[in-house]
Amino acid sequence: MVPLWKHYCAEASGLVYVVDSRDRERMEETKSFLYMVMDEGKVPDNMAVLVYANKHEVPGAMSASEISNELDLASLRQRNWQRN
Repeated sequence: MVPLWKHYCAEASGLVYVVDSRDRERMEETKSFLYMVMDEGKVPDNMAVLVYANKHEVPGAMSASEISNELDLASLRQRNWQRN
């Protein structure tokens, strides 16, 4: 599946990544997949990335800041800027 990402991302303006905000057990797997898409998918440095927290209204769901921390989005953004 990975080889196809570089074809999809080459001409895209943005990436929407949907996360199940109740699935705490798979957050590490979710993070790994996002990083793999960003790295091996040849996502352009200037591409907008939206992480959408699905099921955020359900009791027990992680907050936006928890998801951001679990996915280490600040580090991902810094890594992309350093590639320029």
